[in-house]
Amino acid sequence: MLLQVVVPVRETAAQALAAALTPVSIPTLTRVMALLAGMHTHSEWSVRHGAMTGIKYLLATRPDAASLLLPAALPVLLAGLGDRDDSVQAAAAEALIPVAPLLLATPADGVRQPCPVCASAALRPCTHTHIHTRQHALTPDVVWLGVQQYA
Repeated sequence: MLLQVVVPVRETAAQALAAALTPVSIPTLTRVMALLAGMHTHSEWSVRHGAMTGIKYLLATRPDAASLLLPAALPVLLAGLGDRDDSVQAAAAEALIPVAPLLLATPADGVRQPCPVCASAALRPCTHTHIHTRQHALTPDVVWLGVQQYA
């Protein structure tokens, strides 16, 4: 009897990509993130899964750039959480693990920061809800992550 073994090709490829990106500049990382982000709407589940896995390892291997890459990665990962394929959902959830501290970060002084999403935030208070972190604001879609919400 011959046993079939599933080779984790996407996982290995994502790890290799992340390792190759270790010494590159932030602009190059941003371009790679844009390419991975563009893959998340592909019709094949395996391509979407590969995108989530690539983002996971990119964020995990470059914590120095994670806060800069997160604004591009987060909408893709949230879309992945809602994907129709459970493997894509799982990969998206795993990709959030390396950036969980960024999502849960609060300002050091505890003071609410001006909203970086609203262009007019400096002129008037926000009229909608954001979740504020040290680096950026997230939409209410990620309230379930346990981030403190400000109204």
